[in-house]
Amino acid sequence: MVPDAALVGNTLGPKTLDELRICYVLAENERYGGLSPHVLPFIDIADLGNLMGHCKLAIPSIFKYECNHKTKADEVFFDGPLELMAAIKSIGENSSLVGSRKGAYKDLLTAVLALYSNLFSVKIEGSQKIYSTIELVNFVGWK
Repeated sequence: MVPDAALVGNTLGPKTLDELRICYVLAENERYGGLSPHVLPFIDIADLGNLMGHCKLAIPSIFKYECNHKTKADEVFFDGPLELMAAIKSIGENSSLVGSRKGAYKDLLTAVLALYSNLFSVKIEGSQKIYSTIELVNFVGWK
């Protein structure tokens, strides 16, 4: 990093896609009696702060912003779980895990879709929508 420069960035926080993670855990544990990772574990704020310290960045500043259906700010709604998964794929955040079960399991995916639609949906203007938590973590450090 260049001296007298700022490092400014943004990443997804640890609460991102909690609903999807919950549905995969419930469905996979019921069907296979165990779990494999399906949703990327995002960086924790404390870990990000420690990483910035190890990089010798001065005055590290970290700001967390959570978008979910409870905050009523920047609500993130989708028509269904498949639309959410398509959005995840469109930003390149799919298939990034090592150690997950290989192949598409139709029964697992069907269970995940049903669980998500039942557990995490709300009625908005006469139609059912699902919601997803997105946590944004902004950070700034000086070198």
